[in-house]
Amino acid sequence: MIHSSEEASRAVNSLAKLHVDFIKVHDGLARDSFLAIAHTAKARGLPFVGHVPASMTPMEVSDLGQKSIEHLAFLPKACLALFDPESRASHRVPPGCDHESLDGLLHRFVQNGTWLDPTIQSFRYFAPAQWDAIFAGFREVAEQIRQNHDSILAGTDWSSFLEEKGALPGGTLHEELTLLVEAGFTPLEVLRSATLNPALFFGLSESLGTIERGKIANLVLLEANPLEDMRNTRRIVAVFSEGKLLDRKTLDGMLATTVPTKSIH
Repeated sequence: MIHSSEEASRAVNSLAKLHVDFIKVHDGLARDSFLAIAHTAKARGLPFVGHVPASMTPMEVSDLGQKSIEHLAFLPKACLALFDPESRASHRVPPGCDHESLDGLLHRFVQNGTWLDPTIQSFRYFAPAQWDAIFAGFREVAEQIRQNHDSILAGTDWSSFLEEKGALPGGTLHEELTLLVEAGFTPLEVLRSATLNPALFFGLSESLGTIERGKIANLVLLEANPLEDMRNTRRIVAVFSEGKLLDRKTLDGMLATTVPTKSIH
């Protein structure tokens, strides 16, 4: 746990020496600690990503250069009421959470190059009783995300905690893709969020993200077209991992040792 700006700077410098890919920030950071992380990370040439602490606003972290915002933290804390069943039933919209205000925020993300990683399926496991309201609220926000052309990533927030609640490793990505389509993104936009966009995000688009001569052969072969039905991403025939073929029999054998009770294909 970081307790001061000095500790924050030391932590970033120690991680930089380990050649990490990025720094992840979490909710409990004080404002001076967050600012120190942002300053030190930029000085060391490291992107910083993650949550938005209560001490900061989404617009502030975006303006400071946070490369991506995970979960629904890209909205101001007050706007979480948009996903609350009682607030939605009363049609109460908190200040700063109206359509025009959110448009301005989402447009600012585009200007700053801030990526959004909703991990919307994770809320199905974290808050099952509120899931219907959460997804209804997300559908409304998703329309504005698309209209503003914000860059999105398909994330899962998978963990052993989610697994205990029924979330399968690997399976949650398929869920995320399907839910993004149900929320209003086009199938092509959703496929890009799991293929080309991550390659762009990590600066690896010259070797990954699209099928082209000379790029690393990481491919998933499907029985049916996901552009017609995103659930077809589960119909996996084979996988090429850095050019090595893993056929269906091999994949089933791997699943049997890692997910013994349920398959995801």
